[in-house]
Amino acid sequence: MEYTEARQLVCNYLAKHHKKIASNEEIEAIITHWFLNPSIRPPYFSSAAYKACKQLFGLSLTEISNKSLVREESAPYQLKFDFVYNRIPYPPPEKYEFSFIDLFAGIGGFRIALQNVGGKCVFTSEWDKHAKKTSFKEK
Repeated sequence: MEYTEARQLVCNYLAKHHKKIASNEEIEAIITHWFLNPSIRPPYFSSAAYKACKQLFGLSLTEISNKSLVREESAPYQLKFDFVYNRIPYPPPEKYEFSFIDLFAGIGGFRIALQNVGGKCVFTSEWDKHAKKTSFKEK
């Protein structure tokens, strides 16, 4: 399954079963970040919505506490999606030296620059609706 199909699957599920979450204007970005970090419950997702969305992809419901506080080069216990990531906007590097957040992201220039020098973006925020549209179309 490709990224766009997977994103649509989650959006459709949320629209049917969790309308309040689905109505969040940041839902596409939230889902994209979740695909890149599946072990971390997305913001605004209830525990029930998170578990149900993980089950859509057959992911284990087993959680390892404080995973986000530990960084290992090889972490076989971390969840991974088995669909193709080829359409995710601004994918992170396979190996990274540091992580960062990109506030007021615009169309992604700062993020791309930091990823090019070995960084992994763990959160992106943009308020301008036109920048959001451009950002998703650039990929």
